[in-house]
Amino acid sequence: METLETVKTQTTERHRREVLNERMVLFRKTAGDNIETILLDEQREMLRATQQEVMRVLDAPREELEKAYIVAKVESFFKDLGLDKLQKIIAHLSEKVEELEKENDSTRELLTKEMFDDTTGLLKKKYLMSFLQTSLAAYRREADKRPIPYTIIFFDLDKFKEVNDTYGHLAGDAVLEMIGRKVNEIFQRESDIKGRYAGDEFMLVMPQCNSQNAHILAEKLRKEIENTPVLISDNGFSFEIKVTISLGVLTAVLEEKIQGTTGDLIRSLISETDSLMYNVKRQGRNSISAKEVNFGRMPDPEGVLT
Repeated sequence: METLETVKTQTTERHRREVLNERMVLFRKTAGDNIETILLDEQREMLRATQQEVMRVLDAPREELEKAYIVAKVESFFKDLGLDKLQKIIAHLSEKVEELEKENDSTRELLTKEMFDDTTGLLKKKYLMSFLQTSLAAYRREADKRPIPYTIIFFDLDKFKEVNDTYGHLAGDAVLEMIGRKVNEIFQRESDIKGRYAGDEFMLVMPQCNSQNAHILAEKLRKEIENTPVLISDNGFSFEIKVTISLGVLTAVLEEKIQGTTGDLIRSLISETDSLMYNVKRQGRNSISAKEVNFGRMPDPEGVLT
């Protein structure tokens, strides 16, 4: 007797109908009997095959019905939550996020314009001094535990007035722009503070930078600027402007018991560094004058602050 799987493989519709008719006759004869009470194995196998066929036919739409039921339940769940309102809220929040991002971008642009010099891209003096105050105050506290080198560099352009007088202020601005670019290329630590102090004077602050490394960086900046001519184009003519800088480099080793306020310390450091820079001016320009000093050592046994 052929099984259900054999029936499925038959190639003619006629044979399939004959087999199904035979099964239907047997099914009608035994419909009321328990399958285990049927004595003939052949009849029992045919009945099982017929039952399986019926279940297969019923299972297909049942799966689809179950899917539809689940979808309906999910839709009902979200409907109860007020999905439409939720979607509107999400859309509204998305719009607000975009508005805030635009406002943040606008605020960032305003802050950048407010804090940084348009020509050089370095901090304006007001913010330069503010960051210096905050930074130095923090490192003064650290100096109670261990000595900390704190370097300040002052530099300005040599004979910059002649550049403006000879080539004009637009050319002078191009030179200042080059200066700012070189400063940002060389001094890249997050703790470094870089600003335009006044006119063609600049200040660089490098916490935890010893005198040796400070001198290396200062010399690198001096050479970069000396070897970077600024190309100027004007009315069809092109020419180069070469400039040099003079630098004062002061490395203050902060130690215990620093006397005075942070403001007093700043004024002292700036005055000392400014004097170093002008020493270079008096000695011929385009060079570096460097010095290391100690601030705030503990009193010696006789009570004298060294």
